[in-house]
Amino acid sequence: MSPLVLFAQITRKLSALYPYLDQSSLLSSPSLEYKGRAFACCRDGLLTLKINNRQQLDLLGVRANHGNGTMLSRQNGKWIQVPYYYHTDWETLTQIALEDAVAEFG
Repeated sequence: MSPLVLFAQITRKLSALYPYLDQSSLLSSPSLEYKGRAFACCRDGLLTLKINNRQQLDLLGVRANHGNGTMLSRQNGKWIQVPYYYHTDWETLTQIALEDAVAEFG
């Protein structure tokens, strides 16, 4: 299964559970938005997520610059990229990013 197909499956599943989600595009790549704010995107075989809750990532074993994700320096380090190698974690991490977006934007 390709990264885009997996992201589409995750998008469909979350959209069925949370009808307030919007499917959009970010940098010409498929993305998920909550109240007009992107929190997940799939581009170049990487899942890119905005996650504020660093403690929850630590509990899952996601560390900056190694493990499941590589930190991006943009926006105060709140964005992570997760390679397709860790695709089994993509759905869980996307759910965490969604919960963070709901907490941040109400």
